[in-house]
Amino acid sequence: MNLKYVAIAWVFVVLLSCGNNKQQRQNNTVHYMTDSSRFLYFAPDGKWLPSWSSDNNITYHWMGEPRTLHPFNELHGGKLMIYALTHQTLVALDLHTHRLIPDLADSLPKISSDGLTYTYTLRPEATFDDGSPILAEDVLFSFKAAICPLVNNPNMKAYLDQIQSIQAIDASNQISISMKGPYLLNEYLAAEVPILQRKIYDRQNVLAHYTIEMFNNENLENDTALNSWAASFNDDAIGTNLHNISGSGPYRIQSWNVGQSIVLEKKANHWTTRLPHPTPIHMAFANQIVFKVIADETAQQLAFKKQEIDVSSWLTTRAMIELQKDTGFQKNYHSEFVEFINYSYIALNNKPDGVKRKKFFTDKQVRRALAHLVPVDDIIRVIYLGKAKRQTGPVSPVKKEYNTNLTPIAYDVNKAIALLEEAGWKDTDRNGIRDKIVDGKKLQFDVELVYQAGNPITHDIADMIAEAMMPAGIKARPTAWDVNTTVTKAVAHDFDMFMGAINGSVLPDDFKQLWHTSSWIEGGANFSGFGNPQSDALIDSIRAEIHDDVRRPMVMRFQQMVYDEQPVIFVSSTFRKIAIHKRFEHANMYFERPGVLLNYLLLRKGSVAHTISPTH
Repeated sequence: MNLKYVAIAWVFVVLLSCGNNKQQRQNNTVHYMTDSSRFLYFAPDGKWLPSWSSDNNITYHWMGEPRTLHPFNELHGGKLMIYALTHQTLVALDLHTHRLIPDLADSLPKISSDGLTYTYTLRPEATFDDGSPILAEDVLFSFKAAICPLVNNPNMKAYLDQIQSIQAIDASNQISISMKGPYLLNEYLAAEVPILQRKIYDRQNVLAHYTIEMFNNENLENDTALNSWAASFNDDAIGTNLHNISGSGPYRIQSWNVGQSIVLEKKANHWTTRLPHPTPIHMAFANQIVFKVIADETAQQLAFKKQEIDVSSWLTTRAMIELQKDTGFQKNYHSEFVEFINYSYIALNNKPDGVKRKKFFTDKQVRRALAHLVPVDDIIRVIYLGKAKRQTGPVSPVKKEYNTNLTPIAYDVNKAIALLEEAGWKDTDRNGIRDKIVDGKKLQFDVELVYQAGNPITHDIADMIAEAMMPAGIKARPTAWDVNTTVTKAVAHDFDMFMGAINGSVLPDDFKQLWHTSSWIEGGANFSGFGNPQSDALIDSIRAEIHDDVRRPMVMRFQQMVYDEQPVIFVSSTFRKIAIHKRFEHANMYFERPGVLLNYLLLRKGSVAHTISPTH
């Protein structure tokens, strides 16, 4: 679980709710979010049908797999789903209540009077796969590894830099985490780090000789022992060789057929079966969970019509709409468009080197002109078939902090031309493409527009944008990169424009990871290069302010700052498309990521193969 996806407890009413907390739809009982319910609940619908499989396995559809299953050096949403099943954290998010609950800790932490020190006691039942107990040294190692400056996880560090120290109070089962100061997400940091078995990932116990204070204050680049350990830990084999991936969760990775599927199998006699009052995150009903890659839209629909897929939260909008027209699909599946916090954007390289990448977007006037050339309303109508909303900035419209004074930027070729002309971009050679003398050389406004390869939706959007920009004399060349290339080049600032997306949470927003200049310099996710001392200071102030009423106007001011500078072009927020086969109970759909709890799906009693207790 990543902090971006943790949620706080405030009321949000999802799709189609009009004040009622339940509604009949297609003979399913749907409970919409209220103060006590923050998910969609579908009651078991009808009798068990002869065509339904009685196998106690789940096949989950996703669009594409992560590059690696490294515990820290990968933020792919699919990897986070797998880690939620194979690994555990001190505390975790209860998707039913949007509150933190104990996971490996036996209770929520004891908090010091100044609010800066959190003390956790580990569950005595908790063990790793070899039967050894989870100890304080495993927790210490995991946090040190995540914070170590030589580990390649800059996005994770953007949150964990708030930790001042971590120590074992009791040699076996008590840990104390102290923070540098007030931070709006302090209490959630313990949900950020999966706990790893120290003797697997640090056999020589190298990190035992270092403290968080040393990582924060000392130059360790020439430390031979630490560099040797970090090189081994950063190695791709940690996240691609299944023998190197081991966690305390109820499932283990059985196989990985690259490009096709990842198979998880349930562990026998897992320690969570001994908990007297297990929560949904500690339950594991299916014997196997198969993550199956199906990127093609037609193939997705066919797989559902054949009942080859049990669950998906990755369907395309068109596939979902077409499937919901099919009577067989309606008979076999619960399905819904579920609203969640996300947005798509087009990153503009604000700080190119001028050599490898040219200076197209260093002028905010030019960036605003490009924003006027993205046909967002047409994209929502044609591509998303109306199942999306306009996005004007880095805060979701469902949040109280959303700045309603920000007007969506309309597609306006004439306005764009006026801004470009004023910024000195003219078509001096009459070839239909604007040009300008930059650094003493004539530069044609001919840019790459990068999109994710293998995704027909992003391909179509890129084509629409390129076509819409031509009347203003901008040549945008749609260019497909695979995910790994996109990430690598984005971090290196080696792009002109690329299309991306962010999945968020109802947590208070911490803008450091995406918008602070340190996240541009240090290889974080501020790909565009937005920021200056004033924006950095505001971001830092927002992070330190724990009172909502004081923080809210600061967040609104930050949105205005981003809006004025136009470092990226905000496009839209979409709906999660969730389908769950009716052969399962607990077919809940959640507002928070990942939208479904695969481990909690329980084969219905109508199946002759059903032998599982409904409680565990």
